[in-house]
Amino acid sequence: MITRVLRVDNEQGLHARPAAAIAKMVSDYSSQGSKVLIGKSEDNLVDASSVLEILSLKVKNGEDLVIAFDETFEVEGFLDSLRVILSKK
Repeated sequence: MITRVLRVDNEQGLHARPAAAIAKMVSDYSSQGSKVLIGKSEDNLVDASSVLEILSLKVKNGEDLVIAFDETFEVEGFLDSLRVILSKK
């Protein structure tokens, strides 16, 4: 898997609206059978297509997120979109 780290820059942290946007983006960018995981560390990854699993991470402003992708995933386009979501005020 390919991993990247991004910092949450949103005063409210990773709340319901950005979590839903991430889950939707995963389904939009995913090719058939590809998987995206997200978490506070590589040992704490959850399914990024699930809003509830993303919310269970309780990510706060300033914390890092680890994102892990299958090799078949369109990584760069997804990361660009994810940066926008994580920095919305």
